[in-house]
Amino acid sequence: MVLEQNGNDLLGRAKYEPEGGKAWNADVIGSVVGEKVDLTMSALKDNVLIITRLSGILANEDINGNFTQASEGKVINNGTFNAMWINPDTSSYTPATVEAPAVATPAPAEVTSAAQPAAAAVNTTAVNKTEKRFVDVHEYKDKIGPGGDLSGIPPGMG
Repeated sequence: MVLEQNGNDLLGRAKYEPEGGKAWNADVIGSVVGEKVDLTMSALKDNVLIITRLSGILANEDINGNFTQASEGKVINNGTFNAMWINPDTSSYTPATVEAPAVATPAPAEVTSAAQPAAAAVNTTAVNKTEKRFVDVHEYKDKIGPGGDLSGIPPGMG
C-alpha cells in the first residue's frame, strides 16, 4: 500500500500480487487523527467490487487494528491486521499486473418482422444491456405503424 498524507487526509493505492493466485489493485482513501487511522480500500476482484474498511492505531511506525470487508451489501470477511512502514519513497510503486477477465458478449437480438410491435422491439434491444442503457425510439420509426394499434395497418383500412 502506498499512502500520501495531506493534513489529516490519506490517499493512495494498494496491490496484491500472490505467487499462485489472482492479483488485484485498489484505491485507498482515509484519515489520520492523532494515533487513530481509518482507511477504506476499494478493489475489483473477479469482477466483483470489494470494499475493505481498516481502523487502527498508529504506534512506532506500525498500524494495528481491525478490518471488515463487504461486497454487494453483505459482510464477507473481518478480522485483525498489522501494517508496518517500509519505505517513505513512493516513486517506485507500480500497480499489479491484472489479467483481464473474459467477458461474454451476448448475441445480437434478431428482428424477424418489420411489423413487430414497438414493445417487442424495445425488449429485444434490452437483452444487450452492455451496448447501451437507453433506447432511442427514433431507431424504430420504420417498425412502428401509424394509428392507435401497432398492427401496421393504417386507420380506416382494416
